[in-house]
Amino acid sequence: MKLIFCPACWDMVKMSDEEKRTCECGASWGYYHEDGLHATYGGLCVPIGIANDSFMLALTKDKILEEQNERNELSLGIRFEAFVIPSIAPTIHKELPKPEHNCGAMGYNPMLGDQCQACLNESKSRNNE
Repeated sequence: MKLIFCPACWDMVKMSDEEKRTCECGASWGYYHEDGLHATYGGLCVPIGIANDSFMLALTKDKILEEQNERNELSLGIRFEAFVIPSIAPTIHKELPKPEHNCGAMGYNPMLGDQCQACLNESKSRNNE
């Protein structure tokens, strides 16, 4: 499963194969291709992966604990594996900004990358069209 995380608004959204999904502020977006495996993302998005088998196992264990009435209210729950998807991953592609606007940013923020406020506003307005 792939999600998008936006470092600008801290929203996290599951990618959809039906439509391009955006974060709350509109600065990050992503979608699955028709094959249900490959995806494209853009803006400030940090792609996040959830290991499906790990997640399904956690759901199963949680259900068993619930059925056996063995849940502990102090427990943090059943853990599962999640990870930041690297930009070189073969199943995901970052759509780069249009070349006509390459400001180089005014001040670098490692969470926002090389985008100035004008870039962010442009990205938001493009995603709201």
